[in-house]
Amino acid sequence: QINKQGIYSLKVCKNGVQSEIIIDDFIPCINDVPAFSRTANGDVWILLLEKALAKLNGSYEQSKKTKPHHILKDLTGAPSFEWDI
Repeated sequence: QINKQGIYSLKVCKNGVQSEIIIDDFIPCINDVPAFSRTANGDVWILLLEKALAKLNGSYEQSKKTKPHHILKDLTGAPSFEWDI
């Protein structure tokens, strides 16, 4: 749900340690369009999740370089692996 105050809290598990990340709803945009992720139906949760991961990793650019299995581990705290196929 959209928070009228524009402040959100997400729980993540970076390096095995569960923590809370506080973010606002100011999303980087170019020409009034979100600069990174977009949704077809206007859902805001993916933009907030992406912002939380950028904060966790230091920047949006650093998040782009992070491998998907590391992101899953950060979000869930569950073990994740990468297999070369």
